[in-house]
Amino acid sequence: MLIDDMGYGDPSVYGNRKVDTPNMDRLAAQGLRLTNFYVNSPICSPSRVAFATGQYPQRWKIHSYLNSRAKNRRRGMADYLDPKAPTIARLLKQHGYATAHFGKWHMGGGRDVDDAPPPQAYGFDESLVSFEGLGDRVLEYNDGLSNASAKLGRGKIQWARKHEKTRIYVDRAIDFIHRHVDKPFYLEVWPNDVHDAHKPVPGEADKYTNVADNAYDAKFLAVLVEMDRQLGRLFDAIDKAGLAENTLIVLTSDNGPTDWPFYYKDGGTPPGSTGGLFGRKWSLYEGGVREPFVARWLGRVPAGKVDTQTIMAGIDLLPTFCHIAGVDLPDDVAPDGQNMTAALMGQPVKRAAPIVWEFGGRRAGIKPGNPDYISPKLSIREGDLKLLINPDGSDAVLIDLSADAHEQRNLAADRPAEVRRLYEQVRSWCDQMNIDTAEPVDLSAIPSPIIFRGDAHTAYRDPTVRYHEGVFHLFFTLVEVESDGQAYSYLATSRSTNLIDWSKPRKLTPRDQNLNYGSPGNIIRFGDQWVMCLQTYPRPNGEPYGNATSRVWTMRSDDLEQWSEPELLRVKGPEVPRGKMGRMIDPYLLRDRDDPGKWWCFYKQHGVSRSWSRDLKTWHYAGRVEGGENVCVIRDGDEYVMFHSPPNGIGIKRSRDLEHWQDQGVLTLGQKQWPWTQGRLTAGFVLDLRGDPRVGKALMFFHGSDYPEKDPRGGFDNFASLGIAWSDDLKHWSWPAKSDGQ
Repeated sequence: MLIDDMGYGDPSVYGNRKVDTPNMDRLAAQGLRLTNFYVNSPICSPSRVAFATGQYPQRWKIHSYLNSRAKNRRRGMADYLDPKAPTIARLLKQHGYATAHFGKWHMGGGRDVDDAPPPQAYGFDESLVSFEGLGDRVLEYNDGLSNASAKLGRGKIQWARKHEKTRIYVDRAIDFIHRHVDKPFYLEVWPNDVHDAHKPVPGEADKYTNVADNAYDAKFLAVLVEMDRQLGRLFDAIDKAGLAENTLIVLTSDNGPTDWPFYYKDGGTPPGSTGGLFGRKWSLYEGGVREPFVARWLGRVPAGKVDTQTIMAGIDLLPTFCHIAGVDLPDDVAPDGQNMTAALMGQPVKRAAPIVWEFGGRRAGIKPGNPDYISPKLSIREGDLKLLINPDGSDAVLIDLSADAHEQRNLAADRPAEVRRLYEQVRSWCDQMNIDTAEPVDLSAIPSPIIFRGDAHTAYRDPTVRYHEGVFHLFFTLVEVESDGQAYSYLATSRSTNLIDWSKPRKLTPRDQNLNYGSPGNIIRFGDQWVMCLQTYPRPNGEPYGNATSRVWTMRSDDLEQWSEPELLRVKGPEVPRGKMGRMIDPYLLRDRDDPGKWWCFYKQHGVSRSWSRDLKTWHYAGRVEGGENVCVIRDGDEYVMFHSPPNGIGIKRSRDLEHWQDQGVLTLGQKQWPWTQGRLTAGFVLDLRGDPRVGKALMFFHGSDYPEKDPRGGFDNFASLGIAWSDDLKHWSWPAKSDGQ
């Protein structure tokens, strides 16, 4: 039994305290349950392919849910599971088993895909599916996808209300059992009523309003209880037929509970429970892929046992079921899973190979409604360690599940060797699955410390960088001196994948007669958007360092390419009028170490000032410390490290609490040898990628001036260049040996 979208915490035996699921609980009491069972995808189609084939679904070009032909093609997916794939049903049928599938299919057929094979092509004698499959099927009244399925034909169709479907599937299953009491059989019952939209028997949801979180939850609970009742009928039929002692029953789910964005409207929450695990459906965090698992076989599977040690996955069912049935696997069937029979018989099994996942981004075509649950696109669990990471090595999250089952502490920066080791395994797996991965960044190949070289008419200053999906997004101040001597300052951007080849700078702000834009502090992820902070100086020329009207701002983006109009950052608090804020420049945003919902903004005003907010709109002033311009604050273990700009060089301070700072000296890097920094070296922005397997260093981006800023030849509006250096420990820095302009 594969339940659709049932979360880890939905059965009461797994912690549901809102309602009881007595029949699933009975199954667990009479058998064994696992606490570390995983599906191989956080979404339906690939998860089901893994169960059916014993192989990773990526081998069959199914890495997200099957949709229309056009959407499948856009995501590089097949339209249906290749009927040549190995399946449990076919292997057992070849050895005398009667086989049947009743319930959701979703491995091909539906929408406009009318040529998908029916379940019989995969080894089933009988089948009755839903709108996401072909052959005989039950379709729902007043449902668009069911109407589309009906137009495809290819099978007998009956119509029903959604709350009636599981009863219909169970009726067919009981009939099948009665007809095969004296013959081996393999039966799949895959209900889909727990998948939203939840449509219980009219009036049933009213029974649960006193325990439900909201109306959506009440409907879900009503559906869950009714599904449990129908499953109880199936269990009773097996027992009454005298089959309990020679029938293995397995119950699990295909992925975590739903997470559509609309559930969060007005502070709401989605229905379904992960039992406290982080993440939900469409996420590689635990709540999306760890599922309930119950097995019962009276007299063989120990009753009431809870196995907290075995790490099992959907790909293990094919080799396990075949072993139990006495079926030797043919030479041309090579499962990715392993035989877990001993675990089902009560002896914990140590997993021979890690479990690997791939899901997310454009290939997925769907993402969690809660942006915090959007995970990196790859994941691997080996023993108690779990790594989540993007194919290019970015956004690494390393979790020790033995100490942190809720995935709240990222150990990637503390254990880089483990990150690299697991990342190499993920990359090897991606190669086997024909999933492209990006090559590591080779810092030794960078020919020069200069990224962009300023001249008499151009200055490049104040860099910041965001690394995302293998791309370095560089933002900086671009100054252009026009023929009349007037200087205009813009916020500009460039991209690179290797830190060598940078795209032509592109302006993000207009040629403004009143404001000069620039000095981007950093880019953070807030909700489902990118947020960048920046500053403005007044124009026209005459006050090159700004005055009391200098302000800080934020801009927002969905893709790091197209940005919104600047929005004033009221870091002194909403009660302070804009005209009385005072001169403030060089903003920088930082998430609090101990309170993830709290954000700090550092900015240059009477030293380095700081304010905090929870929504980036309502700010509270929190004090200041001595320091220079171009503030950058990052975490290094239990400490914060501040980089700032004194009159020359890059100053460093350290703190454990953001209030008490100790000076750590001033960096000048290669200034003595670099003609393009003889005027000043400043504005050090540090991007800490030491825990990133693709980079493995902390990168510093900075700017240098050929001449002092008051030199008549320039040095502020021109002859300023961007450079790069890197470090393992934030103390000792390296850079390319060759310097253009020497």
